[in-house]
Amino acid sequence: MRKIVIILFVLCSTFQLSAQQNVSLLGSLSYTQALNDIWGYVDSLGNEYALVGTQTGVSIVDVTIPASPVEIQFIPSVSNTWRDLKVWNDYAYVTTEATTGLMIIDLRHLQDSVPFVYSSCGVGFTDAHNIYIDEFGVAYLFGSTGTSGPLGTIMLDVDTDPWNPSSLGSYTANYIHDGMVRNNIMYAGEIYAGQLSVVDVSNKSAPVVLGTHPTIKAFTHAVWISADETKAFTVDESSSAFIESFDITDPTNIERLDQIQSNPGSGVIPHNVFNINEYIVTSYYKDGITITDVSRPHNIIQVGDYDTYTQGSGNGFSGCWGVYPYLPSGNIIASDRNNGLFVLSPTYTRGCYLEGIVTDACSGLPLSNATISINSVANSDDVSDIADEYATGTSVAGTYSITVDRPGYNSQTISGVALSNGVVNFLNIQLTDTLPAMSVTVSSLQNPSCIGANDGAIDIEVFGGNVPYYFIWSNGRTTEDIAALLEGTYTVTVTDDVGCEFVQSFTITDPISIVLTTSKTNISCHGINNGSIQVTASGGSGAPYTYSWNTSPVQSTPLIQNLAGGFYEVTVSDVNGCTAVTEVEVRDPAQIVVFYIPQNTNPPGAPNGEINQLISGGIAPYTYTWSNYSTTEDISNLLPGTYFSSVVDRRGCAVLTTITIN
Repeated sequence: MRKIVIILFVLCSTFQLSAQQNVSLLGSLSYTQALNDIWGYVDSLGNEYALVGTQTGVSIVDVTIPASPVEIQFIPSVSNTWRDLKVWNDYAYVTTEATTGLMIIDLRHLQDSVPFVYSSCGVGFTDAHNIYIDEFGVAYLFGSTGTSGPLGTIMLDVDTDPWNPSSLGSYTANYIHDGMVRNNIMYAGEIYAGQLSVVDVSNKSAPVVLGTHPTIKAFTHAVWISADETKAFTVDESSSAFIESFDITDPTNIERLDQIQSNPGSGVIPHNVFNINEYIVTSYYKDGITITDVSRPHNIIQVGDYDTYTQGSGNGFSGCWGVYPYLPSGNIIASDRNNGLFVLSPTYTRGCYLEGIVTDACSGLPLSNATISINSVANSDDVSDIADEYATGTSVAGTYSITVDRPGYNSQTISGVALSNGVVNFLNIQLTDTLPAMSVTVSSLQNPSCIGANDGAIDIEVFGGNVPYYFIWSNGRTTEDIAALLEGTYTVTVTDDVGCEFVQSFTITDPISIVLTTSKTNISCHGINNGSIQVTASGGSGAPYTYSWNTSPVQSTPLIQNLAGGFYEVTVSDVNGCTAVTEVEVRDPAQIVVFYIPQNTNPPGAPNGEINQLISGGIAPYTYTWSNYSTTEDISNLLPGTYFSSVVDRRGCAVLTTITIN
């Protein structure tokens, strides 16, 4: 109940609802009869007037001095509960559900007289529930009846001859209770169809329905649109109904964006809505008037209200029937059925917006159906949608704590959230579920038996989270356990049934390498097979080691001897059969090559023969021994005969050469 909320406000100043928020009373005028709808008018001198529908006629009130409203004219008519009024230039057009036709009032001389007539509009028109006049001077009579029966919505030209409207066409697809038109698009509250309807009325004789969308209570009474014509705002004239916002960018695919109640739980009924600068001003029966910030139509926030009906709250049609927010002064005029005319001064204030997304802290996936509440702010609860988005707010700037709840998740309270008027605070929220956190342990890990072997294995166990689990390993495997593995690091991503992920890596390693150390003895002199190789093994899986040389026949000892020059390969196996291979070269030194040039004696028998030697191969320096006991490389002054040369290199390798001098 609204009164309970007011008491709580008195007891706890953190509550923000009050009977007059951002709206103050300037003046009022009582009546002895019930009121219905209201409209405004401004004359050529700038005087402001309220045109007030009453049970028995039309009251014209000068509200130029808002503290002292004065009724300057009263035009009597047939008694009727419903009376609606709109103005085109200096003429007022009044409908009622009594069978009087369309009342037309000349407003040009209000201080003197107000001529009026009733018109059947050339179509036998008798009555209508409501009226709207667009920017082209076309009047739309909603819920019309004629002498021959229902006429639907009649469209009249009131611009060409204001005193004698002429019919342009009609819309009869559905009964319209109230609506408005802009740029030849009609936005209709089809109350008995329970829907917002968007209709192209460019051709008045053949309107085309562009799209429809049901409203929550399926009793669509009134509608108004945004300045850019992409959003629509509706109310159902039903207990506990909402102000609803819709995206009408594509009329064939209208989307509801948000909804709000002035006083949830009270059963109060909204009636009429009007948009001024993206504020919806609503006549709200027993809640008086409310002002709602719709500049962010997915996040509607009530930022003002004035309770014209002080006799109580709740369901019923007592209280504020109509409201008009378009006077040049900025004042609002409102008609309360029970308490008369109110002149109000609004302070239009943007809401403090709190928006963001709610996700699972583990999986990062969106969470719908999470309730976000601004603590100490009544009616601030919002529920995250299927796309995990939420949007709420308040009208009063300050620092607040936010509570987020969702079934199956731990409640979270966030303190110190600063909210400012006209500013969006984007706050993304992560919730943790009530199940134990997911974890992964290794039950066994088997390293490869040998270097390069693919017989490693990893067995794991998963705890917590929501079963079943899904596995993806870094090597592409999708089983819980994996085998036939080479040395390396393997990462598993475990995803539970709600998308939570846990990532862990495991490393398997090859055993240490078999280390082979070799020593060798190269061949001492060319052509002598006295080389040898010794191999020593360590590491791997340990002794005993076995050996296999690439000799013929195969030798299996760590030491091999009597080797000719060449490359020798040995394969060593450890106790597990793991192998290591190495190759050793036994070098055969280069052969000593003696090239000699003999110079015979001349004349024959003379002691002038010579032998010159050119030495290559082996390892210098060389030593020389001749059969004539010379020790030089070359010898001369020789007699004919045979000479023997011995060339020995540094390692003692020798070459004997026989040379004849003739």
